[in-house]
Amino acid sequence: MRLLLFAVTGCLAFNGLAKAQEHKQQPIVINDPEWPPYFFAGRPDNPPGLMKEILTECSARLQMPFEFKHQPIERMQVGMEQGTLDINIFSYKKEREKVMDFGKEVMLTSRYIPIVRADSNYSIKSIKDFDPYRLGHTIGLRYSKEFYDYVLKRKSAQRLDESSKEEFNIRKLDANRIDIFVSTDSTILWVAKRIGLLDKIKLMDLEIQKADYFIAVSKNSPRIPDRAAFIQKLEDCIRGMRKSGEVCGLYKKYEQPCAWK
Repeated sequence: MRLLLFAVTGCLAFNGLAKAQEHKQQPIVINDPEWPPYFFAGRPDNPPGLMKEILTECSARLQMPFEFKHQPIERMQVGMEQGTLDINIFSYKKEREKVMDFGKEVMLTSRYIPIVRADSNYSIKSIKDFDPYRLGHTIGLRYSKEFYDYVLKRKSAQRLDESSKEEFNIRKLDANRIDIFVSTDSTILWVAKRIGLLDKIKLMDLEIQKADYFIAVSKNSPRIPDRAAFIQKLEDCIRGMRKSGEVCGLYKKYEQPCAWK
């Protein structure tokens, strides 16, 4: 009986230890979106991405097991709600606090602006000024609420040309298939340069939306039980990289102006 009890107790202890080790070793899942030059969805024909390199470096320094997983925009939002995705770079909105915790450090600032052909003479001062023009849209982008509502109205009226990637909208502009679309300045400049069409486009002055982006951690993450402590450690590392000049070095690598000099 004693031998049997010892065997059962030992087996339970071993199973408990194995489960604890398995849980401890579970990698944190970080979203790797299609968002040049910050992320490139893990595509081997591109560099890792500016934000991906920062997160990779800090995860390694903090000795946190991690993995990047590409999630399209709609699936990413569900993943953050359900906790199958742990980390994403998000703009802050009050309603998002229901499903995620935000860091305090601004990771990047992005401007949504209209893009047109370089030889165009359009005057775009407000959303209503888009009415006469053939409008392109990248599926998944939300812009500001006001402009997204406008996009939905254009779609309902069958006056919207949708694409799955920013590159396609740039090419459609060049081919005179659309007249205008809205996207983030840093992304469009990067993509247009890479496909040799930078001199074919023009960025307008109107800001549809300007937003700061932060580290966001899913409140339902089973892999990050202490979210506040986790975010603090990660941001401490990022602040250290900024202070040392490493972050500006990465900005230079991706041909972007560094906001952290």
